[in-house]
Amino acid sequence: MKNCTYAMVLAVSAGVAAAGALSFRGGDPAAGARDGAVEPVSVSGGAGQDEVVGVASRPRRMMIGFTPSQFEDLKGEFANMVGACFDPASPPSPEMMETINAMHLWGQRYFLSSRWSGAQGTARALTWSFVPDGLNIPNGIGEGAAASELFSRMDSLFAAQGGRARWITQFQLSFDRWQALTGLSYTRIAVGGNDWDDGAAWGSAGSAGLRGDVRISMKNIDGGGGVLAYNSFPGSGGDMVIDRSEGWGSSTNSFRFLRNTIMHEHGHGIGINHVCSNNSGQLMEPFLATTFDGPQHDEIRAGQRHYGDPYEPNDTAATATPMGTFGVGSNITFGTVPTTAMPAGTIPANSAILSIDANGKVDWYGFSITRPVLATISVIPRGFTYDNNAQAANGSCPSGSSINSLAQANLAFQLTTSTGGTLIAEASSAAIGETETLSSVLLGPAGDFRLRVYETDAPTQSQLYLITLVSNGNPTLTASDGAFEDKVAIAWTAIPNATGYQVYRNTVDNSGTAVLIGSPATNAFDDTTASPGVTYYYWARAFQFSGPARELALPDTGFRATPANQPPVANAGPDQSLNDADGNGSEPVALDGTGSFDPDGSITNYTWKDGPTTIATGPLPTANVVLPVGARTITLTVTDNAGATANDTVLIDINGRPVADAGGDEVVNDEDYSGDEVVTLDGSGSTDDGTIATYTWRRNGNIIASGASETSDVLLPLGVHLIELTVTDTRGLASAPDTVVIQVNARPTADAGPDQSVDDADNSGDEVVTLDGSGSNDPDGVIVTYTWREGFTTLASGPSATANVAFTVGVHVVELIVTDDNGATASDTVTITVTGTPACPADFNDDGFVDFFDLDAYVECFEGGGCPDGRDADFNGDGFIDFFDLDAFVEAFEIGC
Repeated sequence: MKNCTYAMVLAVSAGVAAAGALSFRGGDPAAGARDGAVEPVSVSGGAGQDEVVGVASRPRRMMIGFTPSQFEDLKGEFANMVGACFDPASPPSPEMMETINAMHLWGQRYFLSSRWSGAQGTARALTWSFVPDGLNIPNGIGEGAAASELFSRMDSLFAAQGGRARWITQFQLSFDRWQALTGLSYTRIAVGGNDWDDGAAWGSAGSAGLRGDVRISMKNIDGGGGVLAYNSFPGSGGDMVIDRSEGWGSSTNSFRFLRNTIMHEHGHGIGINHVCSNNSGQLMEPFLATTFDGPQHDEIRAGQRHYGDPYEPNDTAATATPMGTFGVGSNITFGTVPTTAMPAGTIPANSAILSIDANGKVDWYGFSITRPVLATISVIPRGFTYDNNAQAANGSCPSGSSINSLAQANLAFQLTTSTGGTLIAEASSAAIGETETLSSVLLGPAGDFRLRVYETDAPTQSQLYLITLVSNGNPTLTASDGAFEDKVAIAWTAIPNATGYQVYRNTVDNSGTAVLIGSPATNAFDDTTASPGVTYYYWARAFQFSGPARELALPDTGFRATPANQPPVANAGPDQSLNDADGNGSEPVALDGTGSFDPDGSITNYTWKDGPTTIATGPLPTANVVLPVGARTITLTVTDNAGATANDTVLIDINGRPVADAGGDEVVNDEDYSGDEVVTLDGSGSTDDGTIATYTWRRNGNIIASGASETSDVLLPLGVHLIELTVTDTRGLASAPDTVVIQVNARPTADAGPDQSVDDADNSGDEVVTLDGSGSNDPDGVIVTYTWREGFTTLASGPSATANVAFTVGVHVVELIVTDDNGATASDTVTITVTGTPACPADFNDDGFVDFFDLDAYVECFEGGGCPDGRDADFNGDGFIDFFDLDAFVEAFEIGC
């Protein structure tokens, strides 16, 4: 619901009354109508009666006395304080008029009530909406409650005049008018595809997307004539009730009767009270007039006092209001009431839509220029003296109190740079009500500027004003073109009030990098330092008013005449001998033509060529280029400022880096088991585009050989060695190192095991013998192959250290050859004896007979006294000599042969 101050609440000793205004009218819509307003009041009982007081949100003086019973009557009839229009020829009843007049408290000046939320002078966005037909509109001013008939009534009145769209447009135009003249902005709300809002109860607060802050309804108030409409002030909701009995369809002056009523009533709805004047013709007078259209001078001031002007907020340089581009032929007058704001009437005289609305208020504006210009800038207060009076308590309109709206604030302004940080000029000397002017102020260079409008006193009312920018022409600058051999003559438009000038020069069209060459007191300067034949850009700046010198005109070019040209002298610098240090086949070269010169001018271009190919060109005497290995002649051509040329050459010899080749990796064996070996290092694969002078071999960073020979014999110990070769050519350029891996391999040791004697146990003629080379070893690697040979016959070969080989009866000399993981070999021999088994084992002495001589021979062998050839005491062959052998022999002896 809306603020509780909407209802007038009366109580004994203390109470609260909300405020509004009433307007009444009757008869012809074009006729003037008397208007009254209901505002917060203080009332008391008569002599000897209890005092009954209604206290407004803003206390007012006592207007009239009532008895307690009279006061109670008012509570029921006028709970909501509003405003309405009436016709003096057909006013409301005397009782209603007396009550209205008793409740009314008249304001001052343009006579403001409270405003919508927000600080004084700040912009405010409002929404508005129509209520749907049938919505109950409670009693407002004693007319009783009734359903709204806005749509049915207005649709009927406008059925032949464009229908609903036509009458809604009149409301929209009315709100648009207030928006164009003040800091108010409006948005209409309609819900669900309808032309009305959500239909919440009358008095409900505005809600985004549902209903407006300001709601408009229509019902019968008092029949034709009398009350036209009434409207609540902002503190009571700002809503409007229109009398459905009036002739709102009158199209005279584009429906001015309807629009002026709407704009008048909404004037109360934004917090403006009635005003009386006998000479100014104001919308908020108690007489509804149709001789003018919409808010006039006083209403513009009132609306802007409450809500600022249409360009709020523009209180800082950053939020400055743009005024457009200014220059010759593009004068600016800013702040006039736009014709779009007055579609059906004349613009109010002496008005504007710019204002300083309060003490301490500042307005910022921005504009741009495309070239320097002289301007006259004025801030012009707008207003006049007119009769301006508060409406009397009895509803009458007094006169005789005048106000001079031209002199409400003593205006001043400042001209600054685009950020507002640098003051250019200020106008603040004119008296209050007079125009402040800066005449022939220099604006330059092209860019943006700011105007800061402020007041120098303590105004309590709004002061309307306009801003004008009038061009006084574009200053010009000229520079002589070859007219003099000793100077360039520069002259420019004299700048009014200038205290001095500066002249800048550049060889390019860039004032930002131009150089100051003079500070004359007058508007002419001779540049005697100009180089003959060189075209320069010239700028002039003027000191005027405040701040630094400002550019006063577009630049002009000029040059000093030159004598006949002398050709330049080219110097390509000394010959250069370079090394290709990184071996990539090319080398950066710094070409240096700084020794070149031009006796009467300047060299403008240096071109370097390698044969027919241009490798560098430009205004600088030096060039960094990359050239391939080899000797080449480079030609420098210099061109002076007159186009003459000269040549010189320089020899650039780039020595290619030699390439080292240390040969292929190799493995050598320590053939003599000495622990080292002589190795021949071979760098013959190394190359150079000239001659290699030195071959340097290093191991572990230490030089082990160096000299002119491609090969070197070095003694290397056992192990793996990373050998590095660096070659250096005859010009001292060393190669990148190349490496070779040399392994001096220790030879393995072969061990074929102890000699073996075995018997042909089965008398088959041969016996399998296990050959064992496990005693072999390789000190720096592993043995990969064991090969057993007898003579040239390979008996076994493989990675195993043992081999089982069948040998025939007899003596065999077997050779073991071991090969390590680097291919080195070693050998050892072992003797294998295979003895055939005797035909008769008991014939121990091999005499062909088995007798006691054999027994004696075995016993002697058993006891260790000696054995016959080819015999031993281990008779059973189990590897042990014990009594089992003796038993075996005795058993064989008893068997015989």
